[in-house]
Formats: sequence, C-alpha cells, structure tokens
Amino acid sequence: MRLISPILLCISIIIICGQVFTSGSYAMDTGEERGHIVLGQQYYASGKLQQAIYEFSAVLERPQAVLYKEDAVYWLGEAYLKSGDLENALNCFEQVIEQYPNGKYIVFAYYSKGWALLKLGDFIQAVKAFEKIVYDFKDDKLAPESLFKTGECLYKSGSLLRALSQLNAFLSRYPTSELSPAAYYYLGQVQYQLGRFDEAINSFNRAIDFSSNEEYSSLAVYAKSLTYIKAGKFNQAVSALDEFEKKYPKESLKDEILFRRGQIYFDQQNYAKAINSFEQLIDIYPDSKWVDDSYLYKADALFYIGKYDLAAIWYGNLIKIFPESGLVAKAFYGMASIKFKQGSLADALRISGNLRAAPMMRIRR
Repeated sequence: MRLISPILLCISIIIICGQVFTSGSYAMDTGEERGHIVLGQQYYASGKLQQAIYEFSAVLERPQAVLYKEDAVYWLGEAYLKSGDLENALNCFEQVIEQYPNGKYIVFAYYSKGWALLKLGDFIQAVKAFEKIVYDFKDDKLAPESLFKTGECLYKSGSLLRALSQLNAFLSRYPTSELSPAAYYYLGQVQYQLGRFDEAINSFNRAIDFSSNEEYSSLAVYAKSLTYIKAGKFNQAVSALDEFEKKYPKESLKDEILFRRGQIYFDQQNYAKAINSFEQLIDIYPDSKWVDDSYLYKADALFYIGKYDLAAIWYGNLIKIFPESGLVAKAFYGMASIKFKQGSLADALRISGNLRAAPMMRIRR
C-alpha cells in the first residue's frame, strides 16, 4: 500500500499553478515548463503514464527550466515507478535526494525510493530508505508506514530479530493503524520462523481479529494452520484449514490445502486417510507443485503399513515421472529399505548405488 495520495498531487498542482517569480529572479518563466508539469500530473493521475513521462521529460530537456526541475525529476520518478520501470524511478528519486535535500519532495523521495528497492528485492537498502523517514522525519505522515515497511523488509531479508523489534515498535506506537493487521501477520511469520509457535498463533489471531481486509485475514488463517502443523497440534490445524476453506474458498490453494490435510494425517500416523488425501491431489491436480511430494508421502505411508510391493511401485513412479525432483534420492532410499526389509541385502545395496547419481536431495515439504 503506497500513500502517495491524490492530496499530494492536488497540492502540488496548485502550488505549481500559483508559482510566480520574484522580481530579483534571473530565470524566465514562459509558462511552457509549468504547463508540462501540470499536464504530466494530470496524465499521471489518469493512468496515462507514457504521456506523463513525456511531459516531465520535456521539462528536463530545457536547460533554462530551473524553477520546475525539482517537480519534473520527482514526478518523472513516480511515473516510472507506477509503470514498473524501477531502475529509472530509483535514479530519479536519488537525484531528488542528492540535489534537493531540503526540498518539498524529500520525504516522498525517500519513501518512493524505499518502494522501488523493495520491488527490486533489495530489502536492506529499502530498509535504509524507510528508516531515514522514521528517524529524520518522525513527525511526517509517512513515518508510521515507513516504520511498518522497515519491519516487512527486514523479515523478507531474513533479519528476523531486527524485524521482530521493528514490528513490535510499530504495533506499540500505532496500535489502531490500518496497517496493524499486516503488521501482526508479518510478526506472526517472524515468530514462526524463530520457532515461537504459540506467539505466532497469537499474532495471527490478532491479524484475523483486527482485519477488515480479506487479504490479511485469509493469509493469517492459513498461516495459523501451518503453525499448528509445525507445533504438532494437528486437531487445531484441521480446524484452521476448515475455517480457511469455509471463509476463503480460493481455487488457487485447493491443492495445497488437500496436501496439508494429507500431511496432518500422515503425522498423526493415520496412514489410510493420508493415502486418500494424496491420491486425490495426484488425480485432481496432476500439475500441482505438491505432486512429487504427494507421491513420496503416499509411498512412505504404504511402507509404514507394510504394503511394500505397492510402496515400491509408488517410489518407482516418483523416480520415473519426476527424474529431476530433489525427492528422487528419498525414493531410491525407500526402495532400498523395502529390499532390506524383505531380506534382499544385495538388491538393497544395488539400489542404494543410484543415490550418487540422483539430483541434489531436498527436504520433503
């Protein structure tokens, strides 16, 4: 959520339209530069970004356009940012910061620089831009969101303890902010990754309770179910998944929900239900990213209930259908274990020899 609001745009247009030169100024305003800025802002507001970029660039191409250069550089950056040209946007905001450190757009330039860096995935540099507002412009209206964005970016960069500190600081200072649900959601994710599962569940519940925004409500409900799984609280996990499916029936997540149900049953050693869930996923969503995991889980479940011949078939299916999967090595290990269980040590050793040529092994989801 970016807070470059229509209010800023309107104020800027009013200021520009009302600007006049003092009698001591050597610059000459023909009105043309001002017209480019106002027209560019109108194009920007209506979503005609290429036309806006043309108008702002036209000002910068005129060496005598001293009065409106700051406006042109800043709004050109905003137009680039909105159009997805992040590198050019970043360059414009850095120009504003370097050339106009006391200018009218300085806070907005740091803010939009942070957004551009966030979208580029440069989370640490984004933190620095947002923190500039938090510490140097702490009374500005963009300070609350900038503090939230530092926490979000730190979480995404993997700096979990710093993210924990910043998100807690945001929630302490701005408990009624419209960003509170998002802050509680990210706080829960940080706590989850730190292994603080009870704290994470509490944070996800706060996100759900506070949120009138379906996006963070749904994310928090689903994240809560995964946290219950990780904490070994399987009944609560099933209830959370039921709640998610009832309130937020998202087609894009149906395969993952089915997978998670199978995973819960598997961890509960309810192998019959686990097998049924994984079979449904394989049949209904053959192109799902969870399919190779489902093959392995089903084979393992069959192994644990002693159906070795069927387990061997499913391990073999995984190897044949997904030869590049990071789970192939686990499938070979499962087949070797079956031969060992059946007393065929030579076959077990022969199959184990395939482990060297298998793709790099990954952890099962």
